[in-house]
Amino acid sequence: MSVSFPERATAPLIHLKKLYEITSIESFKRFIDQVEMNVDFVRKKRDDVPFSPKDHQSAETFLQAEKHNGSTPFSQYYKSIMSKAASRKTISNGKSSG
Repeated sequence: MSVSFPERATAPLIHLKKLYEITSIESFKRFIDQVEMNVDFVRKKRDDVPFSPKDHQSAETFLQAEKHNGSTPFSQYYKSIMSKAASRKTISNGKSSG
């Protein structure tokens, strides 16, 4: 995750919200909410850092611990999606072999 994530996510979020208005798929809305939560998370963390954007080395290591630990909102969302997919696959495999 980049220190510039909030700025990079702005245009895609606008398009995703417009698409959601057309589709109204609830899981799509949850994805948008998670991206927005991640934007807020990065902004709050970024407000607390002592380095400037010109300090490339510090910017590169921004949120490394959070990324490694999987403690960002989007990392947690990703884990839950993957866990649900694995559960569905296990159930599906059990039905096809039974």
